[in-house]
Amino acid sequence: MTISDYGWIDAVQNDAYLKATGFSGVTGCPGARKSVRFDLPAGPVTIQVSGVTKDAINVAFTPATH
Repeated sequence: MTISDYGWIDAVQNDAYLKATGFSGVTGCPGARKSVRFDLPAGPVTIQVSGVTKDAINVAFTPATH
């Protein structure tokens, strides 16, 4: 998952926060401020984005390629 501005990304499943398996962040790159990777088991998941200072940001979900 990638967000376009400063913020924090969490994934929650079965009332538990999932541990990120990778992340990256850059400044000065419009559209891709932070990316976080999660290995998601089957089933519903909630994505939480917090700490955003702007009224709106872009969010992108991309499947991992192995």
